[in-house]
Amino acid sequence: MTPPEETRARVKIRGLQLNPTVAVSNAGSDSNVFNSVDDPQQDFTATVTPALDIWARLGRVRIAARGRTDLVYFAKFASERSVDGGVGVRIEFPLNRVVPWAEGGTFTGRQRAGYEIDQRSRRSQNDLGLGVDVRVAPKTTVGLGLRRSTTDWNGDATFLGNSLAVGLNRTSDSATLAYRQRLTVLTTFVLDVTAATERFDFSTERNTDSVSVLTGFDLNARALISGSVRVGAKKIDPIGGGFTPFKGFVTKALVG
Repeated sequence: MTPPEETRARVKIRGLQLNPTVAVSNAGSDSNVFNSVDDPQQDFTATVTPALDIWARLGRVRIAARGRTDLVYFAKFASERSVDGGVGVRIEFPLNRVVPWAEGGTFTGRQRAGYEIDQRSRRSQNDLGLGVDVRVAPKTTVGLGLRRSTTDWNGDATFLGNSLAVGLNRTSDSATLAYRQRLTVLTTFVLDVTAATERFDFSTERNTDSVSVLTGFDLNARALISGSVRVGAKKIDPIGGGFTPFKGFVTKALVG
């Protein structure tokens, strides 16, 4: 879970800023809770998400953290209810033009991972990142970041008779060189070059190496529309031999 950008916090106590929120999403009727073709079951569902963003300064050190809990409710099918969520922390050590940083997070959830895996099964994800940003000009920053992410599925979880842990447990490592040019107070131009590897614990035929070059913009949290957008090219080499190589155009967007 990525810590948030600093915004106008609702609570300020000296060097500590807090921004508690509560959101309700996915409220309504699910006409096919188990996505069954033969016997669809209907139920009312809603997700309530209390969250807390924290920013703190300890001398020169800056800390940003986010914690959230997803309370997933089903009126009739209690087996589908769950408590999900996680925390993320980022620490920065500003040293004039050089800013070393470290970040980490953990998340656990029992909701569907996507359209391909049509089942609610608990999984956990742990992330760790280290890097440094260097301000080479008043509005220009160059940075290097190293990240590792591990994904683990519940050992009992199966889909279409296949173990999700055996098929999908993996470790992803990446190194990113980033160029950032601040255009306005709210808008930053970004160019990212990333080399990544993905290694599966048991299904080694899925292992891949990849390289991507993406460019786009970051919009500050105070902007009318905040988030990021990237477009560019990506090359994926399936070193495990599980599928054909990919080379082509990709896009990525995150709206906050």
